[in-house]
Amino acid sequence: GAFDSFEHKHLPRTKYDEIIDLTSNKPHEQAFEKCISGRYLGEIHRLVMKELIDDGVIFRGQDTSKLNEEYCFDTAYLSTMESDMTPELLTIAGVFSQHYKIETTLAERQFFKALAKLIGTRSARLASCGMAAIVKKLDILDEGCSIGIDGSLYDMYPGFKERIHEGLTDIFGEKGKNVVTHHAEDGSGLGSAIIADLEVLPGASRLQDAVYLPCGLVLPNRLVKAAMYESLADFGGGPPNSQHFKLYSQWGNGGWGMLITGNVQVDPLHLSLGRDLVVPEILSPETVAPYVQLRQAMTTGTNNPRARPLAILQLNHTGRQSPRIIGGRGIFGGPPSAASSVPVRSRDKRDGVVSQLAYWLMFPTPKTLSMEDIDSVIERFVRGAQLAHQAGFDGIELHASHGYLISGFLSPKTNRRTDRYGFPKELTIIESILNRIRATVPQPFALGIKVNAADYVSGSVTEEQALVHIREMASWRMLDFIEISGGDYERPDFGATASPRQAFFAKFSRLALKAIPQGDGMPVIILTGSLRTKEVMTRTIHDGHAHLIGIGRPAVICPSYAKALLEPPSSKAAGDDHLPVDFPDPPSPFWLKMLNTGLIGAGLNTAWHCALMWRIGNDYWNGLAVGRVKGGTLGVPQIGGIQALLELWRPWPSYYHVLIIKSARKSDSGGLSPCSHSYNPALIYSHALPWV
Repeated sequence: GAFDSFEHKHLPRTKYDEIIDLTSNKPHEQAFEKCISGRYLGEIHRLVMKELIDDGVIFRGQDTSKLNEEYCFDTAYLSTMESDMTPELLTIAGVFSQHYKIETTLAERQFFKALAKLIGTRSARLASCGMAAIVKKLDILDEGCSIGIDGSLYDMYPGFKERIHEGLTDIFGEKGKNVVTHHAEDGSGLGSAIIADLEVLPGASRLQDAVYLPCGLVLPNRLVKAAMYESLADFGGGPPNSQHFKLYSQWGNGGWGMLITGNVQVDPLHLSLGRDLVVPEILSPETVAPYVQLRQAMTTGTNNPRARPLAILQLNHTGRQSPRIIGGRGIFGGPPSAASSVPVRSRDKRDGVVSQLAYWLMFPTPKTLSMEDIDSVIERFVRGAQLAHQAGFDGIELHASHGYLISGFLSPKTNRRTDRYGFPKELTIIESILNRIRATVPQPFALGIKVNAADYVSGSVTEEQALVHIREMASWRMLDFIEISGGDYERPDFGATASPRQAFFAKFSRLALKAIPQGDGMPVIILTGSLRTKEVMTRTIHDGHAHLIGIGRPAVICPSYAKALLEPPSSKAAGDDHLPVDFPDPPSPFWLKMLNTGLIGAGLNTAWHCALMWRIGNDYWNGLAVGRVKGGTLGVPQIGGIQALLELWRPWPSYYHVLIIKSARKSDSGGLSPCSHSYNPALIYSHALPWV
């Protein structure tokens, strides 16, 4: 940082650099640092704007006094402006209107974005010059080296890392690629050197790295609590309640980088399993309030804003997979809607007659959406995004996987349309939803999508077609993240427990990363699916299979699982093959094997985890704590298969169920106990339901 101090003979300093230098607490010192450090980049931008204001070029006739304060323009605003890919640069407009009460013209916003890119690029390329000088001095270019870089610019400023490597390549040619850089959070030269050295060691973890989204929001680490169906809303659908708040407050204290809610249905007539969260038909302070409480529960786990998890609301339309009766339409409410009139039927050849009958009974043949219906669906998703924004969520995720409505448009087996929403324009509905949300919801606001790799796995969509979807969606520069998942009710792979393959969609995720164009504004990839151990998660990141790791059902067993995974290897909490808790398999009763149906098996798996979430939401169990290693005395509640299914579709209100559990549990001494983990379903239901 002290290069070219005092004499100032080498660095290409501007008059703005000189102002910063002379007004700093160390004039003439640390000259190189003042040209590249994130502490000063925002101030350079402010000084340029201040000069233009004084010359009457920008913000004419407006109160600009808030920009007079030194260092009031944060460097984070530069990265936000560079990431703004909206046609009218509305994110930039929001920065000035929200923080400085200044209205901007499009020409001004275009200039500010170009200026931000110029300042950021100069910083990165000057940094590459310093690295190149050291590499050349040590004569280690041919053998290559790793450089640990501390500071938030490298890790969080969009495109900063790429610009450093472009500079190294410009200086050294192709040999510049022998210099590899890594983020070091240590904040010291010694820490940077150690981390650079550790990078070559097996098991070195990058799970704790912060990740910057194109919209400018930051995840404090790479671990994402994936969306899961909670089954906690009122039967027939409704807003979040106290059970949701208690459950999500556990996750909010769990050390996660991002929390994604279970799917929130945009249409109350298309529920999944009857107890879904639903976007209210009218947004008002009263209808938004429960979602404000949900967001608060998700984000009150820390007072440090840099450690706060991003809160994401997942939006869904169940489509043809909305079942009879419990799907929200009642007994005589008619069929669900879908891209085309293709019924849900099993495609698993192992399923028997009972399974086929179950599909026929549960899922009627859907009706095809008209053009007007599709317009209505799009507006419902927009209203869901508006709900998320008004409630203070950091963004939304579109559920386009597991065979639901949007997913139905992406697969030729379920999209047989011949209009502008059919093949080869199957992505039109997603692009339309994203465009409407970006035009409606102020920035910064993260937009993500959960896509389905199962069609690629099953062969109905070729690998190249699937990758074209990823490539095209990324090219819109409207998405901040893409989650790779898979399975639908016809092939319910998403209900599978851990397998030797660990992440069964890792190959697709890796190919998706390669398919995404390089450059600023590109979405990050989340891989969700049977990832369990810290070693495999770290390797998944290291090998370039994904940027973020999505974790679902282990987060139910241990809500603080992220904290355990982020512990250093020497910690006992992270020991035992990096598994801080037991992950028991859901019950697999003999009658399930006799029925030979994957649908009921997947439903049983879901029901068992929902039963655990219900217990957390009602303060009967708080999950296994960090540090609870295998063999611990406080285990997971014993819940049978039939009991789990009965609890999933319980028709009575939640407060009755509270009484059931309290009257059914007994301590060793014979009295009532809030800590028992054994439940007798016959005893449970006889206490609250005398007619059983």
